[in-house]
Amino acid sequence: MITIDLVCEACGEPNPPGTEFCRNCNGYLAWDGDASAEPTVPSGREASTVDRPTISAPTDQRLRPEAEQSTVGTQTYPEQAHSDHNYADQQYADQQYADFDCPICGTVNPATRRYCGHCGYSFVADDDTDPYADWSGWTPQAMAARDREARREYRRSLPPLYRWRRVIIAVLVLALCVGLGALLRRDPVSLAKSGWYRLTKDYVPVAGVQAQVDPPSATAPGSDPAAAVDGTVAEWTMVWAPTGESECGAAPGTGTLVLTFPATRVRQIRVNPGLDQTNPLRDRQPQPKVIGISFDGGACQPFPLQQTATVESLDADSGTTVTQVRIGIASAYPAPADAKPLISLTEVRLMTFPS
Repeated sequence: MITIDLVCEACGEPNPPGTEFCRNCNGYLAWDGDASAEPTVPSGREASTVDRPTISAPTDQRLRPEAEQSTVGTQTYPEQAHSDHNYADQQYADQQYADFDCPICGTVNPATRRYCGHCGYSFVADDDTDPYADWSGWTPQAMAARDREARREYRRSLPPLYRWRRVIIAVLVLALCVGLGALLRRDPVSLAKSGWYRLTKDYVPVAGVQAQVDPPSATAPGSDPAAAVDGTVAEWTMVWAPTGESECGAAPGTGTLVLTFPATRVRQIRVNPGLDQTNPLRDRQPQPKVIGISFDGGACQPFPLQQTATVESLDADSGTTVTQVRIGIASAYPAPADAKPLISLTEVRLMTFPS
């Protein structure tokens, strides 16, 4: 005789003929669309002793969807009687279950939940909490693998930002630790002072600055390089007959002003380009347009100057303790046709923070 398995419409599990409840999802199999048909419940027995089929736990046993109610006519039947503990008999269907807290994260979950809606903790982790499921054939290794898969599926269902929050937090904490480590390697008191001085723009001149020109022949007759650092309106003048322009540093055919001083970190350089504004010959000379500055023979940094008679503050920070600054005039503004081939710097002042 040919036997035809009953295929569960809910999960697709084949069941032996005569089975009323799916052995995979516990769905009612005898439903044929007739409102008069309903699950058979043995009479004259207590609801607690009603024979129910034993469930062979599938891989996704703890991820079964929550119970959904389907109403046809005036009779209501549970489509998945096992998933929310509402069984075929009316005593179990009418029984009320109270909400309960997750033992892991404390989230309040409805009684119909199979696992926590927040952390994914399973409420049917063993035979004691799910008496109608048969886990006897499962090994601890299989149970652990099933748990890992359930957690992975739960994490995949979360929004991307929520899934990656731990990685983002870890990266931010690591960056903070690296930053704090870098700060702790330096003197916290000095850092605080530097921040305050920079905020209040509290600068003092570097003491003991000496000036010379390289080559010395670039200085105009009668001029002294020391005049550029003496704090007066006396200027240092250089012969200006460049053979070209330079992107940074002294133009070809001109000289470089070399300033030496005790080891100090230079924070700012103030320059008064050209002759002083009180000098009537100021407009008879070319005015410096771009100067190049380097510390202790390092890379040259270009700084443009305005064509005015005011002192300009340049954000030239040596970054570390140095003993020498080299300043070269790279280019000049156009001068009148009858201008003399000379160019001047009235004052160059090196600034630092108070010690």
